[in-house]
Amino acid sequence: MKSGEHTKEFYDNLWETILSGKEWRGEFHNRKKNGELYWESAVISAIIDKKGNINHFVEAKEDITEKKKIIADLKMSKERAEESDRLKSAFLANMSHEIRTPLNAILGFSDMLTEDSELSQEVKEEYSSIINRNADNLLHIIDDILDISKLETGQVIIIKKTFDLIRTLNVLFIQFQRKIAETGKENITLKLKIPDFPVLIHTDKVRLNQILGNLLNNSSKFTHQGEIEFGVMEITEQRITFFVSDTGIGIEKEIQLTVFERFRQANDSTTRLYGGTGLGLAIVKNLIELMEGEISLESEIGKGTTFKFWLPLN
Repeated sequence: MKSGEHTKEFYDNLWETILSGKEWRGEFHNRKKNGELYWESAVISAIIDKKGNINHFVEAKEDITEKKKIIADLKMSKERAEESDRLKSAFLANMSHEIRTPLNAILGFSDMLTEDSELSQEVKEEYSSIINRNADNLLHIIDDILDISKLETGQVIIIKKTFDLIRTLNVLFIQFQRKIAETGKENITLKLKIPDFPVLIHTDKVRLNQILGNLLNNSSKFTHQGEIEFGVMEITEQRITFFVSDTGIGIEKEIQLTVFERFRQANDSTTRLYGGTGLGLAIVKNLIELMEGEISLESEIGKGTTFKFWLPLN
């Protein structure tokens, strides 16, 4: 039976061909009696009697559904491999810039500190601060590369222990308040949402800090004004839900589906504007899954982004 996917012109052409005594070759997407769709390759020829009249048609056909599926899978695999290769090339080109930028600052300001003995104490402190900030940036880049390598080879070990979650979040809040001030983004308000009662959680404290730290870094990078809020969204008997929300530039809908893939930022124009390796969110997703949790996001262009993830409470 007809699948409803071929046009009237398709069938008109078929009948016009075979009624003229010519051979028709093509592919049908047909429907079985049970409603299942399948593909078949067909050759239809006319049988002509002694008077030159067509009295029969002969059709030779083959079910090519599996063949079509294999070809489609191969095509998709090829496209994915090409996309992955392209993203890796873009990532390596971007990585060269990401490493050179802080290195140049460290080397340049170190030379100025050692070569100019007449610098005031205030200038020395400013240069030292620039060196420290760039050293932190470089260390963060190296940590990301090492982490994604360990995650790919299954070398990351989750070490769970019970600790005071509220204290941990307060420490993180103070750290990022200082960091936002140091980057000159005083027009951004940082907020922390925590319950007014003690919360003990049994998970990997270091990795939880890393996850929230990466998400907060992401928010501060793409937010120019407004606020960034993070903390605890919900606690049940089985799990605890965290969030990091901002009023930044937002993420386009088509990019939201791939934003957790490795090197993905290397595919976006945001790389040139904001920098970054494109590994942060991939690391976050992998760590959360290793810790038996799950992450999702909601975003709107020009209004901001909210990342939510849950982890088992015990």
